Amino acid sequence: MPISSEKNFQKKLSIFENWISHKDRYKGKDIKIFPHKSSEASGFSNETFSCRVEGKDLHEDIVLRLKPTGFQVFPEYDLGLQVEIMTQLRRFNLPVPEILFAEFNEDIIGAEFYVMKYVGAVSYTHLTLPTNREV
Repeated sequence: MPISSEKNFQKKLSIFENWISHKDRYKGKDIKIFPHKSSEASGFSNETFSCRVEGKDLHEDIVLRLKPTGFQVFPEYDLGLQVEIMTQLRRFNLPVPEILFAEFNEDIIGAEFYVMKYVGAVSYTHLTLPTNREV
């Protein structure tokens, strides 16, 4: 599983916290972001950070997903398409996380990213496929 390509995870988190605090959803809430324990090493196809956002009358978990900047699992990576597909699937009441924000300016934290609501689930980090003998 990839480790954050940013050498200073706390710096990236601080920049993100500043960015998100200016969004209408969080304005005036005096928010602080606390990474979940697994945040520094998660995501197969891109960096994925789950966090707790706390502030005035606010307690929620979110996920920050960044477009890969180094190694890529897929030859082409269209973050905007991911956001659009997930948004459309929700319109049909399919169980996908709600996209809260998408940012396509790479200058903010070094890559395009989107933020979605956290949905608790089991993450399979080491998937083992059956061999011919097991089938």
